[in-house]
Amino acid sequence: MSTHLTDILKYQPELKEAGVSDAQAEIHARKLAELIDGKLVTREYLNNRLKVLENSILLRMGGMLIAAISILFMLLKYHS
Repeated sequence: MSTHLTDILKYQPELKEAGVSDAQAEIHARKLAELIDGKLVTREYLNNRLKVLENSILLRMGGMLIAAISILFMLLKYHS
């Protein structure tokens, strides 16, 4: 059970105090937790995605730099 799910289940007693039956309060809390848990993103996930994007950008920039240097050498050789 994830941290978010356990946090949401803490509000189950409040539902009971408001007159909701035990079974309904538990189901409501669990379903709400499942919905929220499926939509939240962790900091670790975002950091990993950022690293992937950074690596992709570095590879593309490296490729463009190599292409630019190659073109520059070809132009220098052609005009010499």
